[in-house]
Amino acid sequence: MKRIGISLVICLLWLTGGKAQASNCSVDEYDHNGSTMEVQMCDNELYISYSRPKASLSKIGVRSGTMLFEGTISNIGAVSGVAYRFSADCGDIAYNVDGAIRPNSILLSGQAPVRNKKCQITKKGYDELLFTMQSYREKVAEGDWYAIAGSFRDRNSADQLVRKFPRDWTVVNTSICPKFTRGYWLVAVGPLSEQDAKTSASNVRGMEAYAKRCN
Repeated sequence: MKRIGISLVICLLWLTGGKAQASNCSVDEYDHNGSTMEVQMCDNELYISYSRPKASLSKIGVRSGTMLFEGTISNIGAVSGVAYRFSADCGDIAYNVDGAIRPNSILLSGQAPVRNKKCQITKKGYDELLFTMQSYREKVAEGDWYAIAGSFRDRNSADQLVRKFPRDWTVVNTSICPKFTRGYWLVAVGPLSEQDAKTSASNVRGMEAYAKRCN
């Protein structure tokens, strides 16, 4: 038995080039439109699946474990891969998306197929998938503050402005805060205490920055 075990180890080492193969994986929970998602990062691979989907998604076949996205991550945090749209009548359909990993969120976008009653693709429309780390949302829900230096309808404008700020400033979507008007991208830093948010806003030069509470 010992010789069989040793032979097996030698064989495995030979097949792997004599190196131990260990994956570098992390698993976190993110929020996506009211559903809890499991986000798994393994080396340069990224998988996002439903952990606790909201009840309404059961009508279109989404269950715990249903995969929403699978793709890869570059060395600079750029993401690309395939996302899925679900339908009770037509089943799921894949489409290409890309985006980036931010400090507390993942944003993906692409042209998603739109199908008719015969399950035929009639057109494609812009689709955006935002995933926010749950621990971050819980911290925000406590009533924390942000210093805000810019508000934009499109993400690109916010990305251009944030490059002029220190590294702790970032681009966030207004969906993270109950008191923020939906549909905007903010150049902001936070969540912070009220005093720290006001101090950060007052330190901004050349534009009217302000502090605002999340809820």
